[in-house]
Amino acid sequence: MVSKTDDIVIIDDVEAIGEMVKEQLEMMGFLKIESFSDPFKAIEAIKRKNKSPVIITDYEIPQKNGLQIISEARNYHPGIKAVVITQDPKEVFKKSNKYEVIEKDKNMFEHLMIWFKEC
Repeated sequence: MVSKTDDIVIIDDVEAIGEMVKEQLEMMGFLKIESFSDPFKAIEAIKRKNKSPVIITDYEIPQKNGLQIISEARNYHPGIKAVVITQDPKEVFKKSNKYEVIEKDKNMFEHLMIWFKEC
């Protein structure tokens, strides 16, 4: 379960989407949220964390895809909880079926809250 005080790192190359997700989570009472459009800056921030953050990452990011970001982050915090958000979940499942995937659609936040409760 993700608690309101867990560190949350959002990575989406479309800055407006990352900020929208951050604002929605803040409105739901989550307190420690960072949003990045640059995956390299996100990885640097994750490295500096004292405990494993929760990662919400887009899949299609030009410099690194979401699966690569999660894999690299787990080098520093093996216990990271992570979810990939994407417009095409089938594409992500073709690459790997070991990650939670949520479709970017009108139900995204509802599915994200279910995942927060289940993980």
